[in-house]
Amino acid sequence: MPQNTVGKLDATTVPTPTKSPPLLRSVVFLLLSAGALLIFIALLGDWRREHNILAQVEAHAAEYATRMSEGGVVPLNLELNVSRDPKSRLMDAWLSPDEARMLRGADRRILAAWTVPMPRVLGADGRGVIFFELGRFNVEWVPLHQFDVLLAGQNAEVKRISSPPT
Repeated sequence: MPQNTVGKLDATTVPTPTKSPPLLRSVVFLLLSAGALLIFIALLGDWRREHNILAQVEAHAAEYATRMSEGGVVPLNLELNVSRDPKSRLMDAWLSPDEARMLRGADRRILAAWTVPMPRVLGADGRGVIFFELGRFNVEWVPLHQFDVLLAGQNAEVKRISSPPT
């Protein structure tokens, strides 16, 4: 007599757990790839902006080097022939002749000129800075918080030198 097998399960008919649907895996992969691409684009944009700004500031540092005397002291005239139009302004400030005169004998790095603050998508915003040290002009990217500390120290040094001893 034939046996009725309807409703009976044996080891060969047990359903196996299914893997995650291919659509879900594709969506997750797509989102991760898009996120990685956006981060890469932001990093590349930050790097290019910083690189281009420093290249422009290097040209100003080279101009400063032509103004330096044989003694290797900071020139008194650090004014740059640059646009003062707020829309196209890159260089923000530079030492005045009085400040340059006072800091000529300083045994520290001198902030000679700097750019407007430059925003970054990832990382700290900063400025391109021209330093004068040991008879040479050097260009560096300086984060804003570090720049503020350096400028405050330099301003304190100028104030200390300019005030008469009591």
